[in-house]
Amino acid sequence: MTTAKPRLGSALPSLACEAPWFPNAPPDTDSMRGHPVLVHFFSSDCPLCDEGGRRIAGLIKELEPAGLIAVGAFQPRRDIASSLEDAIAESKRQCRIADHPCVADAAGELSQRFDNEWWPAYFIFDVAHRLRHYQMGNGAMEQLDSVLRECTLSAAPRESLD
Repeated sequence: MTTAKPRLGSALPSLACEAPWFPNAPPDTDSMRGHPVLVHFFSSDCPLCDEGGRRIAGLIKELEPAGLIAVGAFQPRRDIASSLEDAIAESKRQCRIADHPCVADAAGELSQRFDNEWWPAYFIFDVAHRLRHYQMGNGAMEQLDSVLRECTLSAAPRESLD
């Protein structure tokens, strides 16, 4: 992996991969069209990932009715060999925490596609699926909340906000 940071305004990479998804399939491209997307990366034995997952759960509950689509992606740790079974177990655990699709990406295909090196990591894409915000770690969650609300609520149909 490179140490280059993602470029704001870059397009949402494809979420298609061979890895298993939980609780079922990933969101399809057509259903994501016109909706803001949050992609968050997590790993195993990561207290910050669990803390972030709980925060994401609250945001999903609040913003999903207004159109937010959230996706979780297991990212293997560099210091521990991750088996597919480990990735599946962690993905199932994360999707239960935040109730959203999670991929058990033990091979690291999505983390490479997103050029992501850390976890937890958060990528917010606007309704045009352009990167509006990214952050690694939980140090600026208020900013993440703010950008996510701005992207979601500004795109929501008026009747869904009543």
